[in-house]
Amino acid sequence: MTSSFSNLSLAPELARAVAEMGYETMTPIQEQAIPVVLQGKDVMGAAQTGTGKTAAFALPLLQRMMKHENASTSPARHPVRALVLLPTRELAVQVAEQLAEAVAMGAKVLAGGTVETLGGGKYLRPTVLTDVTPMMRVVRDETFGPVIPVTLFDTVEEAVALANDSIYGLSAAVIGDSAEAIAVAERLEAGAISINDGSMTAGVWDAENSSFKLSGMGPSRMGDAGLTRFFRTQALIRQTGTVMPIAAYAEDASW
Repeated sequence: MTSSFSNLSLAPELARAVAEMGYETMTPIQEQAIPVVLQGKDVMGAAQTGTGKTAAFALPLLQRMMKHENASTSPARHPVRALVLLPTRELAVQVAEQLAEAVAMGAKVLAGGTVETLGGGKYLRPTVLTDVTPMMRVVRDETFGPVIPVTLFDTVEEAVALANDSIYGLSAAVIGDSAEAIAVAERLEAGAISINDGSMTAGVWDAENSSFKLSGMGPSRMGDAGLTRFFRTQALIRQTGTVMPIAAYAEDASW
């Protein structure tokens, strides 16, 4: 095995990104996992927080997926080839705490709802909850796990109000008659909204949008702004007229 990222034969784009991040030497979990995953073999690994586990699975996954890269914006040309359920043990515990709180407050678990330990890692089974309320963190917060809280409503107005009753607004989805779904989508306070699909917003790369509320700051990750957000804008303003005395800027001055 090798401890240097430069000897992994990563795609130029990935190698450049690793170098720009300042990474040169792999951690033990990376050194043991990355070469094996690159070979297409299954790996079960466990390591402490902060040891680079995310890069240990993300880099080889990206390397293997890049051979399918194409310029199409159609989701059909970009099928799912990697699914990360919960990338860290801490996140699994966090989501489990949200589920436990919801059940204690009256929510019912229709499927899943348990965190299981396998080979030192923790995994949350895909979960469906009913009888949830806006007071529960699993509804109110951004839950980064395979959890679907189901809320009933009587009118479209009530559904829109429930959907907008959040401090977050990253993405949303509306399923139904196309005309009505579009009308509802236009009223939702979210940056990217899929119509009659669960996550079109993750596959249409040129759908430029901004995150609403506290879900994010700055330009879109999609479209041209997805690149320009990594650049700084500078303005040079040159005086070409008559230089005015400082008194001209007094509150009672007349121009």
